[in-house]
Amino acid sequence: MKLSISLLTLTSTIFYTSTVSADNTQVDTPKLLRGATMLASDNPYLDSTDYAAAPIANYDYAYIHKGCSMANDAYPKYCNDDNCKGWHGWYCNDGQKVDPSDPSEFDDAWIHKGCDKGVQFDSMNWRWYCKDSYDYDIDLAYIKRNCNQNVVYHTNAYCKKQWGSECAFIEDLSDDEGAWYCGSENVWNNDPSEFDNAFIKQKCNSGVHYDDKLLAWYCN
Repeated sequence: MKLSISLLTLTSTIFYTSTVSADNTQVDTPKLLRGATMLASDNPYLDSTDYAAAPIANYDYAYIHKGCSMANDAYPKYCNDDNCKGWHGWYCNDGQKVDPSDPSEFDDAWIHKGCDKGVQFDSMNWRWYCKDSYDYDIDLAYIKRNCNQNVVYHTNAYCKKQWGSECAFIEDLSDDEGAWYCGSENVWNNDPSEFDNAFIKQKCNSGVHYDDKLLAWYCN
């Protein structure tokens, strides 16, 4: 499906977080990010993957540079405050500057609006998704990297019985709904970058495995 896109507006804004001393000397390393917006026109030559930052239907803008990897403790986060100077969207949190004049440096991203469950990278399609959305129906999963326990599915009903509260990150789901975890470890305070990618189909009852090539968990 073709999506008509052109750079009617390609205004970059560099923003940073830094500490400045009384004599205006910058004393820590700024985190630079640069954003741009792509607006629609009648260009027939660009399809939906040519500009990862262009929103399609109900998807967010994304300026996630290639190489943003949870294995390196880097993780895309959504910016919607004054730091992004109006260029709201998903950015890698490693502070690497991105150049909006070269959209080829962005990963493809299909992160739906309102994603509040975290995001993950699909090495098969080379694309970022919200944890609750994929090409087929998947379960939520918060499996710590380097898990050396059985990966199990916990419902909120189970967690309430075991610990007196809902399971981590799914407190808004019903008692019958759940997610996959590494054993029964409490991960409430873990950073999103500490979890593996997982594309485990719903109603998986045959166990799960980690694919070393695709770098994600799947149903057996």
